[in-house]
Amino acid sequence: MRFPTVTVPHVLLALVAATLLAPGVFSWSLAEEPVRRTPGPQADGSVVLPTQWSLRPIGKQVEVGDFPVNIAIHPDGRHAVILHCGFGPHELAVIDLETRKVLSRTRIDEAFQGLAFDGTGNRLWVSGGAAETLLPFRFEAGALVPLEAVPLRDEKLRGIPAGIAVSSTATTLYAANVWGHSVSRVRLAAADGVPVIDELPLSAEAPAPA
Repeated sequence: MRFPTVTVPHVLLALVAATLLAPGVFSWSLAEEPVRRTPGPQADGSVVLPTQWSLRPIGKQVEVGDFPVNIAIHPDGRHAVILHCGFGPHELAVIDLETRKVLSRTRIDEAFQGLAFDGTGNRLWVSGGAAETLLPFRFEAGALVPLEAVPLRDEKLRGIPAGIAVSSTATTLYAANVWGHSVSRVRLAAADGVPVIDELPLSAEAPAPA
């Protein structure tokens, strides 16, 4: 009596088939499948991002607004201003850090990341984004009073001011133009009261077209 010849590949295929068909294999695979969670606040206090990563904030939180992008602490150490540049209206929220309450909200047409107090705390500066301006505000007991905007260039000449720095004397501003590959230097203490603006190029590349 002759028996069929069994080769090594045949044995391996049989073992694989037996393993896949064994009870519990598919249930194990399903159990190991990661659970997709809906982005947003969770019951345990964490926040799930669209990437499925989790953030677990520590301490106490203050609910502010849509897409906060920057924060500036007032020199008095008690107040902070939050800049919101999300899908909703752009705005500035003033927070009392001791009571953790929102003291005021100020709507602005457009902003882009830049936010800085001068050393006195009397002036807050905000970058105006595609409007190509710097927006000053007077800080008064938790409220912001808008002042006359400082235009950096024609809106068709795309620079897009973003980050802002204020000199220690509060007489000069520096704004990084992310599309213009340059820094705008704004001298506020001109004799005639009109700011003097210089453009300091950082790259030989031409600015992005409007």
